[in-house]
Amino acid sequence: MAKRELCFEWYRPPFLPLAVVNLLLYPPTQPGAKEPEDTSLGEALESCFPYLLDGARLHWNGVPVPLSYKYDLSIVVHNVVGLVRQLRTVTQGSFSICWPSNTFHASWLVEMAAGRVRVTASWHSVSAQDGPLEEALNAVPVVEAEQAAFMAQWVALLRLAHQYLIATGYTLEELEDYGPLLAELAHHR
Repeated sequence: MAKRELCFEWYRPPFLPLAVVNLLLYPPTQPGAKEPEDTSLGEALESCFPYLLDGARLHWNGVPVPLSYKYDLSIVVHNVVGLVRQLRTVTQGSFSICWPSNTFHASWLVEMAAGRVRVTASWHSVSAQDGPLEEALNAVPVVEAEQAAFMAQWVALLRLAHQYLIATGYTLEELEDYGPLLAELAHHR
């Protein structure tokens, strides 16, 4: 009797969970102080968060990526607003985003379909207390999540930024680029 070989080709429908992404926010250790010369959102955020180590952790396939409120958020806040706007308004399609901070520097391809989001990342520079993380992150470049849940994590970061801007005494009139953040938050009440 001849031996029969069965060949199975594994099929994974698009946008089934491959990996996990989770953004965890931590309260800052101490509030900052308003600087009268601050005129931009980035400058104000640097003043709101006085300590480098205060920040969030983006858990990317089990790799904890630090996101400093003082130095990363102050640089990428406009990118976060753009990411949230795209996640809110686009249900099918893709876009690219570049995170320009030198300690949170990555390029993401964000794809959305059927209520899910897939992010394929190329990590260029990520600094942590234990050393660089690019190799570990680039070994697991793809994450997937429910689109609404993924968006909610980033909205929470924008809310935290807004909360500390208000608590520190900043207003829309003082910061030339605060309007887009407030406009986006108005969609997420």
